[in-house]
Amino acid sequence: LELWIADYARTYGERHQNTHGARYAALTVCELYAGTMVRNFTAGDLAAVRDAMNASGRLCRTEVNRRLYAIRRAFKWGRERSLVPASVVADLEVVRGVALGRGRENADPVTADPAAVHAIIADLEHRNPRAARIVGFIRWTGCRPSEAYRARLAWIDRDARRLVIPAEVAKTRRPRIIALNDHALQLIDDAMTDQAIIDPAETVFLSMKGKPYTASGILQAMTKTANRI
Repeated sequence: LELWIADYARTYGERHQNTHGARYAALTVCELYAGTMVRNFTAGDLAAVRDAMNASGRLCRTEVNRRLYAIRRAFKWGRERSLVPASVVADLEVVRGVALGRGRENADPVTADPAAVHAIIADLEHRNPRAARIVGFIRWTGCRPSEAYRARLAWIDRDARRLVIPAEVAKTRRPRIIALNDHALQLIDDAMTDQAIIDPAETVFLSMKGKPYTASGILQAMTKTANRI
């Protein structure tokens, strides 16, 4: 498990959420089975880890399943490097996640009031037009903030009216396609004109300081504007 976490840290970085997730998953196993040899870890043991997480009441069903699947990935990682017997990996595949209704659920997320979103964008257009563009792009495409601030000119397919995010950048490590409507395309055109973008590798949305946005930067712009309104 330590080798698996170290590999995640090299791939994603020490502070990346994927690395943190790997650490939490590893600690979850070690709380019950730190002294168990890999070859002796069974499907029943993994099921016991799952049930202990669920019974603790500290984790919602989604997080229990996320850690369960991460543990399974760790054993598959070990199998690829001949650290884990193939029989152990195959045995763990029979363990299912916590079914809907069998664990604590997260509260439903609060839906943003469209009028409030419109008001924030309208106010930003006067005070910080570049922030208004990226917030508007998220609003019109439904993409993740990270997908908006990482977007490159080369990822835009105008003929197909879509943004194609490469697998190496996408959160799921698979190519992701985001449809672009007229509003989103207009925001891209405005950004290109404002920033004089010609290099396909250039970031589409830049701040007033000419630097790429971050998730915290987008949130800060929206929060300050909402408080002022």
